[in-house]
Amino acid sequence: MKIKISHFQLAALLIVSALFSMSSGLPDMSEHSMTKFASLLITSGLLLLIYLPLIVFTARNQDGVLQSNFGAVKWIVGSVIVFRLLFAALLTAVQLEYAITKTIMPYLAPIFFTTVVFLSALYSMNKGVQSAARVAPVALTLYLLVIALVSVFIWKNVDIIRIHSPLAMFGGNDNGGMFWGSLNDAVKNDELFFFAVLSGFVRSEDAQDVQGKVRGQSYKSVLFYYFPIVIIVGLWLNFLYNAVFGRFLGSVLYPMYTISSFADFNIIERMDGVFATATILGGIFKIILVFICVRVILFELFAVHSRDKQKDNGGGGQIKRIRAAKITAAILLVATAALVRLLLGREQWFNNNSGMSIFYGVPMITAAFILPAAALVFKKNTQKGQG
Repeated sequence: MKIKISHFQLAALLIVSALFSMSSGLPDMSEHSMTKFASLLITSGLLLLIYLPLIVFTARNQDGVLQSNFGAVKWIVGSVIVFRLLFAALLTAVQLEYAITKTIMPYLAPIFFTTVVFLSALYSMNKGVQSAARVAPVALTLYLLVIALVSVFIWKNVDIIRIHSPLAMFGGNDNGGMFWGSLNDAVKNDELFFFAVLSGFVRSEDAQDVQGKVRGQSYKSVLFYYFPIVIIVGLWLNFLYNAVFGRFLGSVLYPMYTISSFADFNIIERMDGVFATATILGGIFKIILVFICVRVILFELFAVHSRDKQKDNGGGGQIKRIRAAKITAAILLVATAALVRLLLGREQWFNNNSGMSIFYGVPMITAAFILPAAALVFKKNTQKGQG
């Protein structure tokens, strides 16, 4: 695999996606309370356990889990992940449109929104992961800068008297409900799939152990950057929401946008416009990332039967597979855009459908456990055969 990115670039891709989901997810008013402090920590702990097989695999191998040829299992696993990623693109587009029309642009035409977002995704998908990785650190810096500016200029409205202890919930009888709610949040994590697909693109040439074996570096993106930054930002935003709104937080649709709308900043008159712009860019960036991953998976699936061939018709076979992957991904992108157009205006269906947890859980188990296990078994069998 010639295209390489750094582990920090991969981390930036993952964090931008997480920040968008954190600030612009479909609102659930029942979750707006200080108990989200404990819930976020529980969710992070569960996610760390779910990520652990991928972290261990990528720490010991310079190739990603998708770069192993494990036959028909790869087609099954790859198809499940593609389906889950397409659903993530669908949900992200619906979330983005809902957030925009409920805040800064209430009269946005759905056809205009769908066209702009998915044409951007189509163009960026054709450019590949390296182009997105170059932009990711800039996008992350801007996102964090906007959050920092809003936090600074809203500080005069912060009152810690409005905050109730998150430990108070442990005296109640709903601790089990909070755990299952945290587990439900964990299985909705999209970044695990991005990490599983893109981990093989991370440079590892300079990371050798004492025996001279090249070790992977992509695990650092989630262990050293993704988890710490997402946890810190999540806890900070939850503190800010409660310290500003107090018991009225449950009536606020998008707390971060509302806070930014009355942040006192003389240089920029409308901080809500700045935050909305960052949100739009974050949503488009996440959809772009989805279809880059879909393209990567499709190429790996089309190449699965010719991985060991040294001569590939003068490179013609590889070119055909790349074109086939691009064309198939483009067709899936257009189909997803059509579904988005049909689902706009039905956003709450995603929140109210109780069967979604099962739908989320199966692909996550596939990507987090079955995929690295199959890749590990294949590598061991290959090493035995070579021995």
